Amino acid sequence: MQTEKDDILHNNKELNIFFSHMQKKSIAFLRKNYSLSLEAAEDVYQDSCLAMYENIHAGKLVSLTSKASTYFTKVCMFQALKKIRDAKPTDSADDASYNANKIDTLIGLDGGFSIGQQQAMEKIIKSLPTPCNQILWAYYYDEMSMEEIAKIINFSNANSVKTKKSQCMSRLKDNYSDVIKELMYE
Repeated sequence: MQTEKDDILHNNKELNIFFSHMQKKSIAFLRKNYSLSLEAAEDVYQDSCLAMYENIHAGKLVSLTSKASTYFTKVCMFQALKKIRDAKPTDSADDASYNANKIDTLIGLDGGFSIGQQQAMEKIIKSLPTPCNQILWAYYYDEMSMEEIAKIINFSNANSVKTKKSQCMSRLKDNYSDVIKELMYE
């Protein structure tokens, strides 16, 4: 039986009404929490609408376990992080070298990674479950502070993020030590 909160998942008219209702609230949230310009916040809102729509129509989202507004806010958060990450310059050789050093730090190695190894490491981090993937990506790739990460992923404080980051690092090393060793011998 379809619940009322799942109506928007099965009715495009209801979904459009939901998106219209969420527009001002979402844009204000994005501007306040991510320091985005109005134009950037509107872009993130549109990308979030599209992402949710695609998830519904691809069968990835068939029922909600939370309010639709909570789910959509999380989509907005991920899209904002993606926009911020994509806006960071990564073209220079210095940046590539710096990022490789950050990856070395991430897994406790002293040697450098090739571009292919770096890309493989990025895939590993992205494959970790939430919030580990968010925390490690935000800290090591986006160079965000623990306070910023806590705010973005709704942790109570920076110390909570530090504790979770430590657990995530252990999980990364335990689950992927063989893959990481293979990466080093490419």
